[in-house]
Amino acid sequence: MKVKEEIRYWLEIAREDLRVAQHLLESNDRLHALFFCHLTIEKMLKALFVKVNRTSPPPIHNLPRLASESKISLSEEDLEFLNELLRFNIEARYPKDRQKIRRACTAKYTGDMIEKVKKWQKRLAAEIRK
Repeated sequence: MKVKEEIRYWLEIAREDLRVAQHLLESNDRLHALFFCHLTIEKMLKALFVKVNRTSPPPIHNLPRLASESKISLSEEDLEFLNELLRFNIEARYPKDRQKIRRACTAKYTGDMIEKVKKWQKRLAAEIRK
């Protein structure tokens, strides 16, 4: 796949994942909405990785590592956000304390996270367009 095609591929999937996250929030399935928020940012970072490195991204889900390998500068707050999202990738897939995590996923928290993901999506899209 050519670089531009692969970038488009990751961006399209990221948009779909964000739509799914919003739908899951509306359906009151907040844990999975947050899982799809993680997927959204993962795909955006993979698109940026392709742009920067001119090759396909590694098959990983670690957002801070993808960001680092995509050479994006991150503040401490940025790293905290990426690590917070990473938690939902792991805990939605392998939930040993499912009830505990579901309690933490309030409608407000999940809605706020989706708004942050939208801002990150715009930020990463701007990085990709550079």
